[in-house]
Amino acid sequence: MVVPLHALLDSCVLYSDTLGTGTADRSITGRSQCLAVTEVIMKHFAQHIASVTFRALLVIALIGTATAVYAHAILVSSAPRDNAVLKTPPKRVVLRFDSRIEKKVSQVTLLNSDNKKIALPSTSKANSSGPSNQLIVPLPPLKPGKYQLQYQVMATDGHLTPGAISFTITGGKTR
Repeated sequence: MVVPLHALLDSCVLYSDTLGTGTADRSITGRSQCLAVTEVIMKHFAQHIASVTFRALLVIALIGTATAVYAHAILVSSAPRDNAVLKTPPKRVVLRFDSRIEKKVSQVTLLNSDNKKIALPSTSKANSSGPSNQLIVPLPPLKPGKYQLQYQVMATDGHLTPGAISFTITGGKTR
């Protein structure tokens, strides 16, 4: 038989009222019901504490996950800089990221002002030289004009990060 909690609480109050009167010893039922109430309250309290603890751990885990999202390789600098205007064509582009990148998986594409691909030297596909957070892209001889270097790098966390830098050449052909 299931007894509602409020009925058990009433019995517990009645039992506690008899403690000073000498009739408490005769109220075994009241005592057992009072103990049952205490047990129910303690179980509820323990479940509440467990729930609060779980929620706190969940929040901590989510905050940890949120910071992991920012672990992607983000471009911090490039040479030449984005939107640079150059008198002479660069011989290479250096992209520096805020974390290590997987160079063999990273890709770069150079486009001219007509949005046509310009062939890059084969060494720029998987250039393993330089620091682990840099991608060094050797360039072919370039004519004056506007160029965009598009990149897609894979950070060591396994996420791909796309991006692009642009530069304009005002002077003659390199090399």
